[in-house]
Parts: sequence; structure tokens; C-alpha cells
Amino acid sequence: MKTFITLFLTILTTIGFSQDQYQQKMGEAMQNYAQVKSVQDYGTAASQFELIANAAGTEWLPLYYHAQCYIMMSFSDREASEVEKDAYLDVAEKSIEKMIEIAPNESEVYALKALYYTAKLVIEPMTRGQKYGILTNTAIQESLARDAENPRAKQLALSNKVGTAEFFGKDISVFKTEAEQLLADWDNYESKGPFYPTWGKDQVEGLVAKCSITSEKEASTPTSTTSNKQNLTIEIKKLKSETGNIMLEVLDENEKMVLQTMGAVKNGTSTIVINDLEPGNYAIKFYHDANSNNKMDANKYGMPTESYGFSNNARGFMSAPKFKKMIFEFSDNMTIKLKAK
Repeated sequence: MKTFITLFLTILTTIGFSQDQYQQKMGEAMQNYAQVKSVQDYGTAASQFELIANAAGTEWLPLYYHAQCYIMMSFSDREASEVEKDAYLDVAEKSIEKMIEIAPNESEVYALKALYYTAKLVIEPMTRGQKYGILTNTAIQESLARDAENPRAKQLALSNKVGTAEFFGKDISVFKTEAEQLLADWDNYESKGPFYPTWGKDQVEGLVAKCSITSEKEASTPTSTTSNKQNLTIEIKKLKSETGNIMLEVLDENEKMVLQTMGAVKNGTSTIVINDLEPGNYAIKFYHDANSNNKMDANKYGMPTESYGFSNNARGFMSAPKFKKMIFEFSDNMTIKLKAK
């Protein structure tokens, strides 16, 4: 395989591409891409598209699929570290930048850019949510501005709305009708060429199913006062500045993430209300992202330089406290008061 790719690259870089050769090689690469089943397969497919892009010069679609392969590698490589996933996306970013130079008015380019930003966000939602959420939405709007009917841009926009609602513990069944309409219209969108992107329909089907399940649960839940969900108010005091936001996580007793949210700071205090929380045992972690760089800053010794804290005002010695010290029981509407360190 390596010998074939090396020979292929030599031929392409020597003679370049005629349009017929481009069509043939893209067709072969697309067939292989359709058979991808693993991270390694994505890497092989990416190499094919990279060779075509190098030879084709002014064609943006090989760059598109080269970038998409690396984006999908970041999503699918479950054993990769955050650093390794970012490395995949660094490769994708370079192809996206080249695409924008070649096709600055192509809607699909910006839809893929939005997917790239989404991949950056999901690596570490707690610290990257604010920055990459804004960048994702901007790219989606850039895509829709160039083609208001682009179904991939619409799918990404809807996914973001559903994801944001889930993040804040809101009802996602309200998006069911929008998801069903997008799915119904999907096949009516006319592709602009044989190699143009077609992905996204499976994701919309998943959104329809997810919103439908939530809707069914809502319908089957008695509308009387039998719900056990209550509201948790968190007051965080002794914050050192008014800038930035509080980044907060709620975890269950097994250290599984329940939700992530953020809160503004006013007069040295941040008040965050979490609605409709099930009774149970929980723990809270937070830090004050005072400079809005979406991470908790530390000095050269690894000690935090921004305020932080935990539920029960738990403290550790030269490290975070043991998790069991953070656990508290939540059974009714309640307010907990925490102090930032």
C-alpha cells in the first residue's frame, strides 16, 4: 500500500491532473471513503485525498474530505488523549484554511469549519464551551449566509440548540417538529456535483429519535405535582474580580458528569440556579475563569492562580479534596453557599 501511494504521488506531482483524471481519482477515493470503519481507515482515506489535493491544485473538494477525515478521527479515536485529538484537528485546520482561500463563497466549506469547531469543543466542553460555541455558531451563520438551504448547516445549528438545551437541563422535545421537518426536506436539497458532501441525514434521524423519546417521556409523566425534580441554587462568594465567568460542574455520586454551566460575577458573588434536578447525592466543582481564556490558569508549579472551590467547601492539602468530601444530599429546593479559594 505504501509503495502504491508513493508511486501515485510521484506520478501526480510529475504530470498533474487532467479533469478526467481528477474525476477518476476522486471517484476511487470516495468509494474507499464510503468503506471507512476505523481510525486507521480514516488515515488511509485522508492520504488519498491529500495526494489528489496536491495534484489538483485549485480543487477544494479533496481538501474538504482530507479535513473531514481528521475531524472524524478526533471524534472516533476513543483511546487518543486530548493532545492527540488536537493534533488531528491541527491537520484538519490547515486544509480548511486552504479551502477558504480556494472557495471563499462555498457554503459547504463553512459548514465543515463549524464541524471542526464542534470537534474542538467536545474534547473539553467545560473549558472550551464558551469560545468554541461562539466560533461554531459564527461558522454556521457564514455557511447559511452563502446557502440558506444547506442541510448540513441546518443540522449543525439544530444539533447546537439541542446540545445547549441538554447542557442547561432544558426540555429538548420542543425541537422535535424542527428536526422532523429538516429530515422530511433533506432529500429535496439538490447536490451541486457528484462529489459534494451529503453527510448529516443520519445525525438528523438521531435528533428526531432523541427528541421523540423526550417528548414521549413528557407525555407519559403526570402533569400533577408528582414530579420530584427541584431547583438547586448555588451562591459562590469571595470572588476576587468582576470579570469573566464561573465555570461549574455538577457530578453524581459516581463522579459521572450530570451537567456543566456557567455564571456571571457581580459584587464578588455568582449565583447559579439549576432547575429541575432529580433528588440524589451530588458534588460540585467550579473555577473562576476571570480572563475568559476557557481554562483554569496555573503557575509554573501547577498551582491554580484563579479562584476555585468545591461543594461542602471541601479542601485538600496541596491537591483537590477527596471526592467523598464533596458529596452532599439534594432532596428539596435548596440553596448552598460556597466560598472561592
